[in-house]
Amino acid sequence: MIIERIDEKKLMIMLEEQDMNSLELTYDKVSWKNQKFKVLIAKLLALAKFKTGFSVDESKLSIETMPQGSGCVIIFTLSPEKKGKNKGENEELITYETENLESYIYKFDKIDDLLEVCEKIEKMQETGIKSSMIFDMNNTYFVLLYPTGAIIPQSVSVILNEYGSEVEYSRILEANLHEFGKLIHSGGSAVLRRG
Repeated sequence: MIIERIDEKKLMIMLEEQDMNSLELTYDKVSWKNQKFKVLIAKLLALAKFKTGFSVDESKLSIETMPQGSGCVIIFTLSPEKKGKNKGENEELITYETENLESYIYKFDKIDDLLEVCEKIEKMQETGIKSSMIFDMNNTYFVLLYPTGAIIPQSVSVILNEYGSEVEYSRILEANLHEFGKLIHSGGSAVLRRG
């Protein structure tokens, strides 16, 4: 692992292959939705503060990641803006070659559960969903969601988790859905629609 302070507002951490292996981390799991990655970032920032004095205490933080061989380079940049008051508002994660970082995948074992979710979400005035796709793969239904913001609103998340279960997002899973699943819905509207 290499920790290098580039300047007053920028820090670089390079995780080499052995670091990734010991952390049981792969580049497709480098996502702000991955709780293990969030914990890792907190530990890396604490270590960087100890080694280099780089502190994020009073600033917003932008995080960029790039694959580097079998490892990963993480660039932290402080912005002059003050931290947000809400949890998670102080970090912005940007990844190269990860277009769908802000995507969520939910799995439903029964079509009736999926239809119930669609009906409930359709009745909501504000869903926070930019677009959605529904796939049938081996009689299991997968919903790929793109929120308008960084996360799906809690009111929508509660409904989704009541009838289905969230699957950890990965580019590989999304590619498999597109390649092997049967697309049964694709919509650019802000609401999951039936049929």
